[in-house]
Amino acid sequence: MVEGLFEHGLGLVVLARKTGIREVAMATFMLDIYCRGVRGAVLDCMSSQEFDYVLDQMGGALPWVSVDPSYARKLLREATKYAEPLGFMPPREFAAVEALFGDVSPDACDTVFRFGLNGRPCYIASQDDPPGKTRSQLKQLRNRLGEGGFSFILPADDLDLVEDGAAWEEFLPDEVLRDRGLADEIPF
Repeated sequence: MVEGLFEHGLGLVVLARKTGIREVAMATFMLDIYCRGVRGAVLDCMSSQEFDYVLDQMGGALPWVSVDPSYARKLLREATKYAEPLGFMPPREFAAVEALFGDVSPDACDTVFRFGLNGRPCYIASQDDPPGKTRSQLKQLRNRLGEGGFSFILPADDLDLVEDGAAWEEFLPDEVLRDRGLADEIPF
């Protein structure tokens, strides 16, 4: 998995298994430990050389940290359990991709994971998410958790959305609209 997952809230968890002499099956999971759980799951088969290259490219600026497969499986399952009551289900391919773990038991890991940011969910909007999806998911969180029940982070490109008070007014806390005029951070 990428180093700093719990500090940044978003990251990748990768499981690789040899499938032949020079072949690797690779399960890649995009993880949001602050709110949405497992956001993506992909299974690929490739040569060992391709695997090394892909892993290097996927790591980007953050280095990889090797973890026990039971740790990774427990992290994925518990992130999913954290996100489901918030209204975020894993992608439909999650179960099929997770099957690459085989008989690895999450119970073999005794790590206690803490999800959310500062004790509550923090929605991190992706630059790839359309504004309508972001608004809808923020509204969903407000309906489930109420005002002050979560926080969110928008990409810099979406800051113009915050300036449109009419679009956000239906789910922003009154004190933010009244006292700050949407200028500072916007906690829920």
